[in-house]
Amino acid sequence: MLPTIESQPQLEKLIQQYGVLPFFDSPIRGFSIWEHTPEELQFSDEEDGPWEWKGPICRNQQCAYGKFFSDKAGFVSLDIFKLFAAYRRNKYQLNADETRILNTIIEHESMLTSEIRKACGYKRNYGKKKPSAFDILTKETISEPKQPKTAPKAESFDKIMTRLQMGAYIVIADFEYKYKHDGTRYGWGLARFTTPEVLFENLFFDVDSIAPEDAKNQLISYLSQRLPFATPKQIEKLIG
Repeated sequence: MLPTIESQPQLEKLIQQYGVLPFFDSPIRGFSIWEHTPEELQFSDEEDGPWEWKGPICRNQQCAYGKFFSDKAGFVSLDIFKLFAAYRRNKYQLNADETRILNTIIEHESMLTSEIRKACGYKRNYGKKKPSAFDILTKETISEPKQPKTAPKAESFDKIMTRLQMGAYIVIADFEYKYKHDGTRYGWGLARFTTPEVLFENLFFDVDSIAPEDAKNQLISYLSQRLPFATPKQIEKLIG
């Protein structure tokens, strides 16, 4: 299905080849970046791997990146992302809290996660057990953080941000790192969020004019050709 992924250019070619590419396990068994990345590139201090490649890939603006697949991260190529957004935005109708956060991002054009939290009055609190960086990235082993009394009484911030990505209202534009005095990068990249309208400019001027059912049918047709190893049911589950 997928070859061993050993470089950023190779990963970018695969995204364009398939149209969609989840980072972690997906409804299509074996169809994910993580399952085909050599262990020595997954978390290495000496050599960059997919975690480090995703920032430059976002900056190249040939695909969209965010939590698009079952609340987990992945890529969607630009040639179908407008269809993807037209379908997903209809499916993920926003409530008041989600709309408030989205409007805050729109007002600033792009914001780091920490900036969005502060602007919207959310405070981070993991309770007694703080998850590892990998837990945060995969979101497979952590429970929703408890909201302090001073935070808005609503859905958790993380859940809202995930829903905004699943609905293709926001995407990750880049990852920003901290650097030591000698120029050495350290820590995990901080996600900078924006809207597809800002990141991809004219691509989204008429997204609302696309009928969601037409968008879904076109997506299924496109992916059925690109993913001949997937069943119709798997493709439907993949696009959500």
